[in-house]
Amino acid sequence: MPELSSFEQDHEKFRDDFIAYIHLAGLNDEARIRNILDRSVKGEVREWYRREFENKNWELQNVLNNSAIGATIAHICGANAVAITRAVASFPNVLLGLTGADIIPTRGLDENWKIAGGRPTNAVPVTPNAGGGVPIILAGIRSGQRLDHIKNHFPSTDRYLRMFEIGALKQEAHESVSSYWAKILKYGNQLGYSNAQKKTAFMSRVRKDIKEEIYRIG
Repeated sequence: MPELSSFEQDHEKFRDDFIAYIHLAGLNDEARIRNILDRSVKGEVREWYRREFENKNWELQNVLNNSAIGATIAHICGANAVAITRAVASFPNVLLGLTGADIIPTRGLDENWKIAGGRPTNAVPVTPNAGGGVPIILAGIRSGQRLDHIKNHFPSTDRYLRMFEIGALKQEAHESVSSYWAKILKYGNQLGYSNAQKKTAFMSRVRKDIKEEIYRIG
């Protein structure tokens, strides 16, 4: 069973390994998967994991409860682009032309809640048709949602994002160019940087000897 026990670990590799482990075991029961996930997080990461998820619910910052599409999140997930566009005011920060399935991931382990703005919250559940124009809040936090949050908000990720924003994420002395460029792509994409901005960030923070070689080659 894969384990996540240190903030220095590659948390994305843990996520991928965990998903592969569950698929190989042929498990599809959420309660069992959650139990395995809870047991796989250990050491110094355990307290962070508990603080992030214990007794919390899942808020959708970009999906409000007044779309009139349906009474459940499944109704929204099944809505076509026309229905979503018609209720555009209920989907702040969501691009036009998306379907409900683009916004709300189908249940699984490899889920992406970025468009919906999924995040843990202490607030009580809010149903999709409650009205009032506030974010929908789903009861509890399932395994797929936890894994998505680990991928995007693990402490090392947040630290690197902040460093990237302020120009402090520089190429380390013994870090390869490919490894550093992969970081630029990863965190630049998460922050919505254009290709030109990512190239500028790379050139301004890459090691001096590498930069000189790039300029020499042209």
